Amino acid sequence: MNKGYNRKITEWTKSQLNGWLITQNITHFFTIRLPFLAYTTNFDKAEGHLRKIVKRFEKSLLGCHWKRYPLHFVGFAERGRFGLWHWHLLLLAEKFTTEQLLEAMIETRYYMELSKHDLDLQPIDRTPGHLNGYCMKEIWADNNGHFDSDRFIFSWDLFNLPVKSVLDKRHIL
Repeated sequence: MNKGYNRKITEWTKSQLNGWLITQNITHFFTIRLPFLAYTTNFDKAEGHLRKIVKRFEKSLLGCHWKRYPLHFVGFAERGRFGLWHWHLLLLAEKFTTEQLLEAMIETRYYMELSKHDLDLQPIDRTPGHLNGYCMKEIWADNNGHFDSDRFIFSWDLFNLPVKSVLDKRHIL
């Protein structure tokens, strides 16, 4: 539990985030854990590994020009029990089948020599509100409503994509 958090404001913040997430066309839940030799409690190092893994996944799915039409997602960074970073990505992948996404994930595993434990992709077949709550379990707001926004990551932030073109095409904000 985070010291200095306000339970009431945290619940309000999570409900607002959940309301926004429900309006998105989220199709798949993708969990990314760092490989054993890359385990770290350092957020910047962990994010660098995430960038490499997601880049390989997108190249496997979309080809070498993946940055033109990237797969969009809303991601949540989580420290877990042992303080090691991992991510839950909510994919907006309505143009792809689950089989296509799984094939790209398997290719990413093979190319990057990752274990089955490191990557897990599932179609969303459960109540989105519960899944969103699971993703937000480490979001805590203080008395002023401030929370660690670095725990959110969007596809355009991870790869420095122009947000305007993403918003024009996706209408996700």
